[in-house]
Amino acid sequence: MNKRNFIISTGAALALALLATCYAAVNTIRSDRVPQVTEEYRQEALSSDGNPFQQLGSDFAGLFITIGEQLFGP
Repeated sequence: MNKRNFIISTGAALALALLATCYAAVNTIRSDRVPQVTEEYRQEALSSDGNPFQQLGSDFAGLFITIGEQLFGP
């Protein structure tokens, strides 16, 4: 396969992927269904116990404090 055919094939594949993504986005926007989020799920996601990203943030904060103490002293 030469360079020209490769570029045309890759462009066609990317165009199809873009078309499928746009179709899915428009289909979702026009959907009449409202996503159902229960209060229990919301509270679990907002609490620090159930949210792994808050735990990860506190872990990084501890890491930066430790590095700062090692570099600059307590």
